[in-house]
Amino acid sequence: MQFFYWVILFLFSACSLEPRHSPSQFENTSSESFKATIFFDEIKEKIINPHCLICHSNYSNYQTVKFHLPAIINSVASKRMPLNAPPLPEDLLDLLEAWLDEGAPLEKNEPDESQDIIQPLNPTWDSLSLYVFEPKCFVCHNPKGEAPWVDFSNRSTMIKTLIEHINFSQPENSNLIHRLKDSEEPMPPLPPFSNLPQLTEDEINVVVEWINRGLP
Repeated sequence: MQFFYWVILFLFSACSLEPRHSPSQFENTSSESFKATIFFDEIKEKIINPHCLICHSNYSNYQTVKFHLPAIINSVASKRMPLNAPPLPEDLLDLLEAWLDEGAPLEKNEPDESQDIIQPLNPTWDSLSLYVFEPKCFVCHNPKGEAPWVDFSNRSTMIKTLIEHINFSQPENSNLIHRLKDSEEPMPPLPPFSNLPQLTEDEINVVVEWINRGLP
């Protein structure tokens, strides 16, 4: 009887030592064989279009999304975004993070490597929207934000709601510029009302030049 007991014990012990995966399952897991599997079209279809585009109209642009991707993930993970809407489901947050881990590729065969080159700030709506208005203004100045009466959603709505605060003959004397430079009540607001960074002197100068050129 003891003989059968030791035989059974040996068999169970042997089974417990078997590897969970065969070596062949790990043959193609090196970094050299890694290939991206998530692309912008999928992110746009599942996340951007249904959850972001209603406020962030410029998120239809790949460059804008890629530039702000870490901040987007942070705001989604902390449930600050989507604004006035249910939190993004965990599976979609995982998808967004996986896309970042893969380098946020545009498509399978990205034809233009220049898309990764960050261009300098220029006095145009596209450039200012990407580098200044989106990260420093849009969180409040959107249709669902704290200050929807000045709407930075797109160029036309921003100009429409700010036109009375712009002095085209003397751009540096525009009320918009005064508010940006106000030491006591600047825009973005100082903490604790906002933790957003203030515009730098160079950024304000570019906004002035943007006004001087007629808001291109």
